[in-house]
Amino acid sequence: MDATLRLEEFPQLSEGVVYLDHAGTTLFARRQVDRFTTDITSNLYGNPHTGSTSSQLTSDTIDQVRTRILEHFNTSSDSHSVVFTSGATAALKLVTETFPWTSSDSSSTNATSSADGGTTLEGSVFCYLQDNHTSVVGMREVASSKGATVRCCSPTELWSACSQRGESGDISQSLQSAGPNHLIAFPGQSNFSGYKYPLDWIAECKRGSLDRIFGCSGRWFVALDAASLVGTSSLDLSACGADFVSVSFYKMFGFPTGLGALIARKDALVCLNKTYFGGGAVAAYSATRPFHAQRKLLHEWFEDGTLPFLDIIALRHGFDVLDSLAGGIKKVTEHTLELARYTYDGLISLKHSNGTPMVRCYAETDYSDRRTQGPTIAFNLLRPNSEYVGYAEFQKLASLYKIELRTGCFCNIGACQLYLGLSDDDIRGNFEAGHVCGDDIDMIDGVPTGAVRISFGYMSLRSDADAFLNFLRSNFVDYKLRRTQEEGPSMLENGTCNGATHPVLSQIGLYPVKSCGAMKVSRWEMGPQGLMYDRLWMVVNEAGVPLNQKRVPAMCLIQPSIDLKRRQLTLSTEGSDEISLPLDAEPDADTILEMKNVCADRCQTFDCGDAVADWLSKVLCQRCRLHRQNAKYARRRRTERSDVTGPSTLSLANVDQYLLITEASSADFMKSLPDQPMGALMDRFRANFVVSGPLEPFEEDRWQKVRISGSVFEVTELCLRCRMISIDQMTAGESKVTFRELTSERGSKASFGILMRRVEEESMGDVFVSTDMSVEVIK
Repeated sequence: MDATLRLEEFPQLSEGVVYLDHAGTTLFARRQVDRFTTDITSNLYGNPHTGSTSSQLTSDTIDQVRTRILEHFNTSSDSHSVVFTSGATAALKLVTETFPWTSSDSSSTNATSSADGGTTLEGSVFCYLQDNHTSVVGMREVASSKGATVRCCSPTELWSACSQRGESGDISQSLQSAGPNHLIAFPGQSNFSGYKYPLDWIAECKRGSLDRIFGCSGRWFVALDAASLVGTSSLDLSACGADFVSVSFYKMFGFPTGLGALIARKDALVCLNKTYFGGGAVAAYSATRPFHAQRKLLHEWFEDGTLPFLDIIALRHGFDVLDSLAGGIKKVTEHTLELARYTYDGLISLKHSNGTPMVRCYAETDYSDRRTQGPTIAFNLLRPNSEYVGYAEFQKLASLYKIELRTGCFCNIGACQLYLGLSDDDIRGNFEAGHVCGDDIDMIDGVPTGAVRISFGYMSLRSDADAFLNFLRSNFVDYKLRRTQEEGPSMLENGTCNGATHPVLSQIGLYPVKSCGAMKVSRWEMGPQGLMYDRLWMVVNEAGVPLNQKRVPAMCLIQPSIDLKRRQLTLSTEGSDEISLPLDAEPDADTILEMKNVCADRCQTFDCGDAVADWLSKVLCQRCRLHRQNAKYARRRRTERSDVTGPSTLSLANVDQYLLITEASSADFMKSLPDQPMGALMDRFRANFVVSGPLEPFEEDRWQKVRISGSVFEVTELCLRCRMISIDQMTAGESKVTFRELTSERGSKASFGILMRRVEEESMGDVFVSTDMSVEVIK
């Protein structure tokens, strides 16, 4: 596929986007959704349970899709069934909740003496590989609750167990053996490193190779989590004896999402003990007596309720495009691994000028053999002194370059422990230190809590790999060491900042429309939510999602102004007539109130009308509308800090009522940006208060309470910055260097400024603030 064809088929990759998260989800092609849209608008597909003509068409099409799935995996309905689920996770959950577990108790009659004098468990065993997705690890809770013995095996342990072939029987003997049922689950391909685990393990496990190490006997079933594997590799189920195989189709086709399957051997599926039944799963039942008869086809018994039939119909167009556009799964495997090997070779060759490696890759292979390796690369970056660069710091910089990738542990804590050397105590300790899955705490005591992952799909190009490697060379070779602030007494504590030399409030800014331009004032009233009218309006897209400068940089060029005498808000921008709207509009009985999310808080807003919506749509070149916060619905954000006294009542601001920065910190940061004018730099930080005076750089990071004239403000937390500070507020142009230097100087959280709430009960006097007011640090 060349660049022209890719842009035609994948317009979502226009504007320089480098997409490297195909292990998360691959992308759908234009022709794929076009053909699907034509299909469902040209044919009438009814509910498959209805029995009408349109219903029969749906049922017949679903049957064909099941056959297509089995053909793709080189098997047929003679031996396998396709049970549609919401994804691989739901498939695994179905298996573990219906598996015929037998309770284990080594202290009772469930344990007997073996011939060699050891103890043999008579109950079920659930074994899972340490390198497994969270969805597999979660199976252990169900197994344990049913009385099964749960064991986690490292790859080394499983390699060893499956290498002792001469000590195990054949599969036919294992299938006929008496005793409890056991289950082992492992991935076809690690979603962390891309390593492909040997499918030969399946036969060895079913022969009883695990009996010796677990002290058990009975029949072993194998669950293969193939979600990561089948996105770019083939899986031959005629040669692979896995009893249960879980897949998610968005990993293969990008669309539809929320659809997966359990592909199960029929001789294993009949062993599952399903009790609940929903619509379509039974042939007959009595509502008043405990009688029901399940349907004859196995997959029908395991599919409760109406299937997502349009999503299933979409799958055939995914298979068609995989063949016509990608050239089939074998070519996908070859193409993606070639790109991965090229990138891997580039990564391990990167060095700092002192000769130390820049990248630490977490890999089991050299990416040369498609039988053992998939197109996924996990790594962390190193500084010249071999300290780690935090993955959150890395991801924020990557987003500046429109590089889409994944960071963290990728829902695979076990692999994180294996590759990063984290113990169980480390995992618990990190949690107690505040780290949870998906957050930005990427380093604790100098040790990474996760990694960076890139992965390729059939539409990936060599130019994607080159863009990524060039990004690393440009930004991380000889990546400077982070400057740290020396802890010690501040100038205020030394008594050198008193009397006329106290810091003063030098600038006041409010932002009536969230993410639009600033309105700078010399005196302004404070209200219960912050500065009056600050971030009381926001622009939303057609879906009702709030827009911001990260998505639409031109928003900063919209200049709001408030006329308190005329009670009007006016919006203006160069090249357009201005538009005004009432400052104090309130919803009436006919107004539709809508709930919106701002930083995970629920806010109630109402639409400001078609006139301003048309004006904004024209200015921003996309359909959008202006919403105003409903003053009668209180938005309250409760901080997690125990030393903050209470909740804040908020406008549509992201985190808290007020944002304060200091000129001292700005001037210090300017040393990294010698060509940046001081005023333009401070504008990027979009503060409500700017404080001038004899302060130490970043001294405000340690403040707890501040008094401005008679008002007392409590510091709630540091302001963590995003790539929005890279946008020039005067031109809407984006400079990557600003955010890059801030993350270098301030670490992965990239903090600059402090967030505050006004403490009403401690404040006295005027509710107005004005420039030149004294600023006192209380503690």
